[in-house]
Amino acid sequence: MKRMIQSIFTVGTLFCAAGCLSTVDTVENWEKTYVANEVIRKHVETDANTPIRVIDLVDATDPNNGFLKIAVTLSNRSTSPRSARYQCEWYDENGMSVMTSLTHWSEIRLAGRDSRQVRFTAPNARAKDYKIRLLEIR
Repeated sequence: MKRMIQSIFTVGTLFCAAGCLSTVDTVENWEKTYVANEVIRKHVETDANTPIRVIDLVDATDPNNGFLKIAVTLSNRSTSPRSARYQCEWYDENGMSVMTSLTHWSEIRLAGRDSRQVRFTAPNARAKDYKIRLLEIR
């Protein structure tokens, strides 16, 4: 009896192990290209658990002075009001930080299921890239 239970257990284990060996479909780019020193744009750092999300991010260069302008649309996915702090950090074309007195944290309060647009303008023409940080206030 004991030998029969052991052989049933062994056969069951082999069937389970064989079921785990199935393949998984994967998708990848057909043409693999790489651009050296490509600047990653539109970078947003946020807490993954926060209900306040970035739903739209657009940027443009002002034709008059060459300054970069950004418009970020924030949305509260919760039904209750939420507050968050946000900041835009500016970088030049080499990735070096462009710090000015304008780089500071600001606060926004969003009602439940509300969205609002926040705008940033680069401090000077050297600023070519940016990083937006968003932190929920609890």
